[in-house]
Amino acid sequence: MAQQLPSIKFFTSNDDQQLAYQDIGNPSQPLLILLHGFTGTSLCFTKALPTHIQQAFRVIAPDLRGHGASAKPAYGYHVSRLAMDLQNLISHLEYASKSSVNVVAGSLGCSILWSYAELFTPHVFGSMVWVDQAPMQNYAFDGSWGPDMGNRGMNCEAAVRQLFQDMSEDPDKVYLSTIDACLSYRSHPEASDSVTREKMEEDRNFFLEQARRGNPIWYAQLMKDHTAKDWRDVLKTCFRGKRVFVMASDRSGCFPKEGVLEASRLVNEGGGTSTGLSISWGGHWAYWEDPETFWKLVTAFFDREPISQ
Repeated sequence: MAQQLPSIKFFTSNDDQQLAYQDIGNPSQPLLILLHGFTGTSLCFTKALPTHIQQAFRVIAPDLRGHGASAKPAYGYHVSRLAMDLQNLISHLEYASKSSVNVVAGSLGCSILWSYAELFTPHVFGSMVWVDQAPMQNYAFDGSWGPDMGNRGMNCEAAVRQLFQDMSEDPDKVYLSTIDACLSYRSHPEASDSVTREKMEEDRNFFLEQARRGNPIWYAQLMKDHTAKDWRDVLKTCFRGKRVFVMASDRSGCFPKEGVLEASRLVNEGGGTSTGLSISWGGHWAYWEDPETFWKLVTAFFDREPISQ
């Protein structure tokens, strides 16, 4: 069971914005940063964070710019700006030595890490876990990346135009659609699912509340930038010598598992050491659906033990 969470802390970015983060766990233990995704907040990770993880790590969970308790300026809706914010946070925490920072990132959080590696190199990162994010969302115009690899919904200019319209007219419609895609029992329900109606409603209300803390048009601008990125060459060239665990899902409403696992293959091709695994017990937000199993796998990876379902 997760422990009582402390108050939010703030740091100042290099453009003078106040950005929020949670600082929990054991300050004498290794650093673990948790990066949430689109329309989320740090609570999406920490609300269900097991006690043993808080005992084993100093856990830092930021609210991305434009999300949660962080500043919401009219600009800054680019993945590269969020990567700069991450660099500012790591500097604020005074971690700079090689492999001193472990990180678990989901969805958009993975792209932020990839942008960080391109801008600053991944020198500071030790073990990294990337959860259900393909290196490219859009389908490639040359046919090298299509429906079997890219995002199931946000994969072209027309989809982005529709997102702007929906965010202008009915943002809750977008937020609820996102929730449906990110929880496996909603996107790919199975007879064996044991989620109660009360739990489904509780989850829906929680994620809707977190999403409503941001500006819908700002979110749309961020997604426009995020979905246009192609990180394949970055993964193939920037992570030499780094350890990565890529977690895909058979039941993700966001990506085919093949696209997500391609990130693992590209890291290995470029001289990194990556393990890829597709799970069936959770979806895009697997760390929320079954935190015990999720963190058991992550801990095995950190401890260099075999990983399997």
